[in-house]
Amino acid sequence: MAIDVHVLGTASARPTPDRAVSGSLVKGPDGIAVIDAGEGFQTRYARQRRRLKKHAVGETLKPSSVDVLAFTHGHLDHTWGALPWLQSMDLENRQQPLLVLGPTSAVALDALLEGTPLPDDVPPADLARQWLAWYGLGGAGLHFPNRWVL
Repeated sequence: MAIDVHVLGTASARPTPDRAVSGSLVKGPDGIAVIDAGEGFQTRYARQRRRLKKHAVGETLKPSSVDVLAFTHGHLDHTWGALPWLQSMDLENRQQPLLVLGPTSAVALDALLEGTPLPDDVPPADLARQWLAWYGLGGAGLHFPNRWVL
């Protein structure tokens, strides 16, 4: 069983001309898992797809093959590229289910489920805060099957 790892970024919160913020793809026989999706993730993903198309005959990283999006933690340099990328997949009429694994607190999750404001002690890096900010900026809901395990 072959597993390919594509590292799309390893820099800290400050990208450099030579390094982008966190994001990786792990491709196995059953699909692709994305591990972290920092700022600019979908652009870096598209660039890697073009490289493979040009240099690795038969190798693909189709977004429709992504089954899992997992975050190691909630800092923006690991998460902030995910919501625009999810929105783009929605605009492309994605139909495949996606499992999203991410850190949040039980308090934040309860507030989301109850439709109440997040408590003040929920950290800024919490995915629940990021999701609410996305909606506050006009982000739309997703129309493909997705399951969030926070």
